[in-house]
Amino acid sequence: MTSTEHDPRWRRRRFAERTFDRQTLERVILPALADVEFECADDAGTSRLVRLRAYWGLWKAIGLCLLTDWGRHGRPLAQGVATRMMVIFPVVIGAVMVPALNAAFSGPPAPVAPMLLLSLPQAFVIALPIAFFFAVAFEQHPNSLRRLVPMVFTLSLVCSLAMMTVTLFVVPRANHAYSLSLHRYLQAVDRPSTVSFGPGEWTFTELVRKARSEAPARERSAARHALGMRLTTSTLPIVLGFLALGIAGYPRMQSLFIGMWVLMFYIAGLRAAAASAFQGPSVRGMLVVNAAFVLVGLWMVWLRPSPADAEPKGYIIS
Repeated sequence: MTSTEHDPRWRRRRFAERTFDRQTLERVILPALADVEFECADDAGTSRLVRLRAYWGLWKAIGLCLLTDWGRHGRPLAQGVATRMMVIFPVVIGAVMVPALNAAFSGPPAPVAPMLLLSLPQAFVIALPIAFFFAVAFEQHPNSLRRLVPMVFTLSLVCSLAMMTVTLFVVPRANHAYSLSLHRYLQAVDRPSTVSFGPGEWTFTELVRKARSEAPARERSAARHALGMRLTTSTLPIVLGFLALGIAGYPRMQSLFIGMWVLMFYIAGLRAAAASAFQGPSVRGMLVVNAAFVLVGLWMVWLRPSPADAEPKGYIIS
């Protein structure tokens, strides 16, 4: 690393050049940088208040330009992701439902319609992050991927809220209804059956109540673990969204190939965080794996220069 790279002025200008387009850079950011360099020069003799005001003007201009830039570049991304998800999501949810269809029609006689209907929430939880992952990975945005990070985070947050609603409220009720329908079916065919409800049938309010109540320690521990797992699972779109953005911009087949490998590495990371081959990962293990893969995704995004970034601008000081 050269001595120029240690200069704060060089780092500020380098950040600006890698973030903004030429028009924004020339009209807004470079004048603000010039003001800061003039006011904060070593021989300027300016007071601390003047320096603080100069830096405040610089970062205010950067913040406003970032908001404008993110909105301008993020709107096409949101429309493209929504369009692709309308195509990918039904395909993925149909593939996820194949085991349920096979069990319903090839297994012992049972209420087929309730089984298929009540397995849809579980299929939704699996299909939504996968569909969102490939919808972002297939993005062919011509500009810098770094400009798309805020919109990807916003879309990921929307998908996470949808998953949180389903995992905390819809899935437990579906499990509860299926257990009751199976119990009633077995009673109707004169088969002895007892029904009991565990953490899989507890909704969010029940989990919180049981985790804070005077219930046995084992029940409180199960409620806390189930609540933590559901909340952690709901963050999958954020993890997969940043990973998908890191491989976006490639040709579609190449993105599909890389995306399959990324998903396999992610699943391998979750399996490595599990205590054994017969148990799933703990909440802490999932959080560590998710945080690591989010950082990997952001690192891939930062290392991916676009043609606009590679264009020589001649603004870097020597």
